[in-house]
Amino acid sequence: MGVKVLDFGIARAAGPAGTVDLLTRTGAVVGTAAYTAPEQARGRPEERSDLYPVGCFLF
Repeated sequence: MGVKVLDFGIARAAGPAGTVDLLTRTGAVVGTAAYTAPEQARGRPEERSDLYPVGCFLF
């Protein structure tokens, strides 16, 4: 038995009547809020932003 990670930061909010916009927009923040790096949430992502969710997962 092993561990399976199911959340890779691709969560999307559903619109009216359960519709989901499949395209991302420029400047849109996509991901699970608890695992989103603070600088990415502020709209200024950098290379280190990718390490933040890994740290959350390992913690």
